[in-house]
Amino acid sequence: MEFIPALVGGATKDNEVHVSDVEFQPIAAEDVASFVTELALSSPANGIVEIAGPERHSLSEFFAVYLREKDGSKQVITNKKSEYFGGPVPHDGLVPQGEAKLGGTDLKQWLSAQ
Repeated sequence: MEFIPALVGGATKDNEVHVSDVEFQPIAAEDVASFVTELALSSPANGIVEIAGPERHSLSEFFAVYLREKDGSKQVITNKKSEYFGGPVPHDGLVPQGEAKLGGTDLKQWLSAQ
């Protein structure tokens, strides 16, 4: 989640934040660190281990929640393009595609700790 402010900044022009409605499931760095530690100390997975945050919404919804909390002067403008940093991405390309370990920190908890 720590990268959300940079994503918002990169999508901002004047007081508008232009963003795709692709699915998004951000995870807090503290939760990532916990999973890395857990996996490093466990037996080899012999496969891919996906991790994600506990909430799955559109990128534009996460931006709107972030901006309501941090900068109410900006407006989120949602587009239907499946893009991330200007490049094409499948609509569900930013979320786990199967079973995933889910962190415990949601966006509102993360925001209140900032």
